[in-house]
Amino acid sequence: DSALLEIVSALGRGPIHRLRQTFAGLPAKKAQALDMLRVLVEREHNYRSLRAYLHTCSPPCVPYLGVYLTDLTFIEDGSKDFITDHKLINFEKRRRLASVIREIKQYQQTPYCLESIPSIVMFLNDLTWFDEDRLYKLSTFVEDNSKTGGLGPSPIPPPAAAAKQKISQSGTSITAPRRKPAIEEFELETKSRYKFLTKDTNQNIVYDESGKIEEATLVKLVERLTHDSLEDESFMEIFMITYR
Repeated sequence: DSALLEIVSALGRGPIHRLRQTFAGLPAKKAQALDMLRVLVEREHNYRSLRAYLHTCSPPCVPYLGVYLTDLTFIEDGSKDFITDHKLINFEKRRRLASVIREIKQYQQTPYCLESIPSIVMFLNDLTWFDEDRLYKLSTFVEDNSKTGGLGPSPIPPPAAAAKQKISQSGTSITAPRRKPAIEEFELETKSRYKFLTKDTNQNIVYDESGKIEEATLVKLVERLTHDSLEDESFMEIFMITYR
């Protein structure tokens, strides 16, 4: 994803974007492929098309981290760490943060089996870099639009509706998980020598409709984490990922 965004971004830079005659000379299939890639990386609805397509990919994969950093910033800045009424830890915020981090980690589980090709490495290392002024001079050398009536319309027409339709068909829609039926709250079984004996109240722990913890004191969170009858791998992962 990162490489794709870099390529599409480079093709959209001024010195290249203005080359309307060059783009007009592309074969139809190449032009259509470019349109589809531009649709795929659109920022519309917080990269909705890119997210949907990424969810269809199998690791290994290098996703565009900017999407996830935006999500993490939104969650971090948009939710409080503690619920002010009873100073309870906002565990729902931790759950949302862990969900984003878990998605990033899943793409790191499978390594790339790549071999270095010396000729390609040499080519990339020997590439000449140009600043914006030099690029613009080269662009006007290739196509001097001032002699043909100015820059004219945008060199790349808006992506065809068919391209958007194809992207939407190849992606997967993202829907919120179904809520489980509400369950009754429970109290931990009291055992001799068990450290946590405080009863559950709305002063120390709060559940949502599906029985998941929304907010709680640290003692209650550790209580759930360590009690031998309440093993929950998902809860443990969220706690360990987001513990500070």
